[in-house]
Amino acid sequence: MNTSMFAQLIGVFQGSFFSRAFWLGNFIPVAVVAAAHLFMASHVFPGVPTWQLLGVESSPASRFPLVLALLIVVAYAVAPLIPVMRGILDGSLLPGWLHDALRREHVIKVRSLRETVGKSVLLYGNYDLLCSLQPGALKAARQAGDGTGKPLEGELLAGALQDIAKMRASSRVGRVPPIDVARAACSALDKALRAGSAALTPDLDQAHRQLLKLLLDAKADACHDAVTLKERVGRALSLDNPQATRMADARLLTEQYSLQAYGVKFDYLWPRIQLVMPEQGALVDRIAAAKSQLDFALLSLVLLLTLAAIWIPLLAWLDPRPWYFLGLVTLLPAAAGFLYELAVQTQLSVGDSFEAITDRYRFDVLKTVLSVALPATLGAERALWKELQNATQDGLLTTDFTYRHPTS
Repeated sequence: MNTSMFAQLIGVFQGSFFSRAFWLGNFIPVAVVAAAHLFMASHVFPGVPTWQLLGVESSPASRFPLVLALLIVVAYAVAPLIPVMRGILDGSLLPGWLHDALRREHVIKVRSLRETVGKSVLLYGNYDLLCSLQPGALKAARQAGDGTGKPLEGELLAGALQDIAKMRASSRVGRVPPIDVARAACSALDKALRAGSAALTPDLDQAHRQLLKLLLDAKADACHDAVTLKERVGRALSLDNPQATRMADARLLTEQYSLQAYGVKFDYLWPRIQLVMPEQGALVDRIAAAKSQLDFALLSLVLLLTLAAIWIPLLAWLDPRPWYFLGLVTLLPAAAGFLYELAVQTQLSVGDSFEAITDRYRFDVLKTVLSVALPATLGAERALWKELQNATQDGLLTTDFTYRHPTS
């Protein structure tokens, strides 16, 4: 195959085939996995003349155009597998019994995590309440104790110091003290402050100051733990409505903003938003990049399964040495797990872009695509979207709309 034929080949595949989305999302996974297949074939069948089977000469210059053409055609042909793989990963295309089994297992895990998040938030709320009430209460107790005019000794002081030491021990190792420990320390110090003068008892005065600082530290730590845990868990999992898989949770979290904010379903709004969005811009580039990354992860995951299905049995049967077999058995699950996590995180990352696009272009959909009057309030907008969606469903009663056509 000469240079002129190669140039003609490139011309055939110009345009959308050579877009960045195609190269990153489709071509690269096919090329990498094809190279892996070729490597494994050369190892398992060392005597088979691979290039001669392809019907090309042995020189690299003659191989490259044909190989490139084959990879581009295969990348284009397997693109329809991407939505199928997404449907399998989110459970929507799985058999009903498998979908239900996965969801039951996922629900148990998610609701356990939701309970953990709830406990963390409750702990922060309790410390916030303590920090708002105890300084004033302890100040009043200290004023009462100072009025006695005598220092404090004995069990009350020792008990208060012991309870505060328990709080300090948890704080020193970076843990939030249990709320019962904090309440016990506050109660013990309150009694001690009322029984004697803190001004005349240095240990009692120091205990008072230390407890106030420990309460503030515990509140800050509890706030950090609650916010971090809620962000980490709540961003990746649908805590209130768990789906069958993490991928399904990520998709639900990505698409639920328009319904929660404006009362319009994502599936209804998104195709119409695409009609009014500009062809270029920062948001468009972000969506395109995320789609390419998601396609890359999903297609790579599908193609990795072909490596496992073909070469693991052949290696177990034909290869007397176990190293390649063990390598595939070890690396392929790790790679599949990485690609699955990449797909989930990419799906989540587009959520912010979808939110911004919905905020920016939903009125353009009403005005330009649907030709209806813009609502004056958020409540009126939600009612309007509900009526518009109902109008597309058979059997639902809808009110009539007055269209606003552009004047010439």
